[in-house]
Amino acid sequence: MGAVLVDQLVDRLWAVYYPALAVARVPAVVPHSNGQLMWTTVQHLLTPRLFFPEKPILASESELVRKYSGTWVASEKEQTNIAFGYAAESYVDFGIPLMFLPVCLYGVFIGCTYAGLLRVIHHRDLAVSIATMIAWSSLYLFERSWAKTIGLAGTLLIYAGGLSVVLDQLWLQRFVSLDPATHQGHTVQIEAQAEWPE
Repeated sequence: MGAVLVDQLVDRLWAVYYPALAVARVPAVVPHSNGQLMWTTVQHLLTPRLFFPEKPILASESELVRKYSGTWVASEKEQTNIAFGYAAESYVDFGIPLMFLPVCLYGVFIGCTYAGLLRVIHHRDLAVSIATMIAWSSLYLFERSWAKTIGLAGTLLIYAGGLSVVLDQLWLQRFVSLDPATHQGHTVQIEAQAEWPE
């Protein structure tokens, strides 16, 4: 009885099942989309709703599961979104081995963002905390679509990262106005620590 309950629990949380069905079905039954999913993501990200109010809402990932995994799952009518994930989207788009290229490029981008925040933000505690939060939140969940993954990373970078840079600059200005002599040596120490985080 216990084994059955554990099996049901794991089956409920298992996020690989639908992508595995897609790998078996594409391109044997359904052809690769040749970058169409990625192009749709790029178009969505480059047309902010502020300037393009008529932009359509992102389609439910359940529709991708239905089309490429060949199985019926609950969708918008049931107020449900079954995760398909950016890895499965990349496979459907490009197949093996090209599916790994967008993932590598995205990883390099997040790595550069992390390093850039550590260099730009002089206050070490603020730099490490905000850079770690943005990088971790942008990387840890592979069940999200590309549009939601990149969109979240961009939103965090603009709002959380941008606000942190502004607060850091305000803090530095106040520090300089209070004690200019101490500021010079303190800034060098902070910058040196930011280059080599522990």
